[in-house]
Amino acid sequence: MVKHEELGKMNYVMHDTTQYDCLFLGSSTTLVNVNPVLFDSLTGAYSFNAGIVMMQVSEMNMLVPKYVNAHGAPKQIFIDCDEATLSRDMGVWNFPKYYPMINDKAIEELVMLEPKLLWGKYLPAIASIYFGEELKNLAFTGLFYDSQKSDYNIPFRGFAGAKKTPTKELPVIETYFKGSERGWQLLEETIKYCKLKNITVNLVVTPRYHYSLPKSSVHFLKRLKQFEVNYGVRFFDYSIDKRFQSRNLFLDRVHLTLSGADYFTEVLAKETFVEKSVEE
Repeated sequence: MVKHEELGKMNYVMHDTTQYDCLFLGSSTTLVNVNPVLFDSLTGAYSFNAGIVMMQVSEMNMLVPKYVNAHGAPKQIFIDCDEATLSRDMGVWNFPKYYPMINDKAIEELVMLEPKLLWGKYLPAIASIYFGEELKNLAFTGLFYDSQKSDYNIPFRGFAGAKKTPTKELPVIETYFKGSERGWQLLEETIKYCKLKNITVNLVVTPRYHYSLPKSSVHFLKRLKQFEVNYGVRFFDYSIDKRFQSRNLFLDRVHLTLSGADYFTEVLAKETFVEKSVEE
């Protein structure tokens, strides 16, 4: 279900000025799986979950500089790489959320991926065909949204935990992580920008349930890990971590329940950050 909170979060990321120590960036597997309030209670940091459904690396590459310009550079950024993050074979998910910034040169890369973005500028009548469809009124809202609006309408600290419970058991299947060469290039550009701003970069793959990794996915993960050598980033792969193979932790194969998100956040905090008790 598409909600206007996506516009609010985009606006918050680009225009609010709150300084955070840690920024979590990624798709719904960030939005649902990482609890920044719990993370902060364990680490003493102050963090924000900037996860947006189906976010791709082209969007991350555009958003990170805008976030830094508005909020200042965080000490650490956590980039969540899911199966489609580095893929370039699909358009921009829920693209009308970018209508408020249609004249911004920073989204030229996104327009190349999703030419329909130009509808909001040149053919707003066509853009309105989304009324009542899957995107509901997001196109209309995007066309008339005040990009300087201070009412961001977002979940607290950006975290939207799954409030449903697990359903039936799921069989083991293969999961395919995909990345295009342009996708890898954009990730590299984002990392280089962060390094220039003295931001510690953490590449993260969040837990999956009952997935196995074919050779192509193993190669993908090895290529992610190579960034540790090339750029000094840190890579944390929980894709098939045995600690996260209880059905009760997952809403589906990739999204954790509230208790699952808390458990994963605790593990992430302990393995990526010095706990307050240690500092004290």
